[in-house]
Amino acid sequence: MKKEISKSEQIAIIYHKAITSGDFEKVREVSSPDLVFEDPTAPQGLIPARIEGQDAVIAFYKEALPKVEKEIQITHSFESNNYVVLHQNIKGITDVSDFGQEGGKIEFQLPGIAVLYIVDGLVTHYIDYLDYTDIMSKM
Repeated sequence: MKKEISKSEQIAIIYHKAITSGDFEKVREVSSPDLVFEDPTAPQGLIPARIEGQDAVIAFYKEALPKVEKEIQITHSFESNNYVVLHQNIKGITDVSDFGQEGGKIEFQLPGIAVLYIVDGLVTHYIDYLDYTDIMSKM
C-alpha cells in the first residue's frame, strides 16, 4: 500500500525542489519571509551555519547553485508535529576552487536528512543534516 503524503510533506517537497533547482519564485510562495536556513553539520567555512530571512537564504542559493552540478533524490519522508523530515541523497560534481581549494572538479555524495518546520502552510525553518565525509575527503 502506497503511503499518502500529507499537505505539509507536499509543501516541504515543493520547497526543497524549488530551492535546490533555483525556482526562487516558488520558494517565495511556499516559505515565510522570516525563513531560517541552518546546516549545523557543514564543515566550518564551507557554507554559513545559519542564514536568517527569506531574501538572505535565496541570495545564498543564487550564489551557491551555479557552483554545483547535482542530482537529488528524496528517498523517504514523514511528518510529525509540523516537522517534515526528508531523507535525501545528493550526488554531484563541483570544482574545489569554488571553495578556496586547489584542484579541479570532483564527484561527491552527500547523504542526509532535511528537516523543515511548516507553519500555516509555509516553510519557516529548513535544517540540513548532511554527511560531508565524502566531499571533504576529496578536498
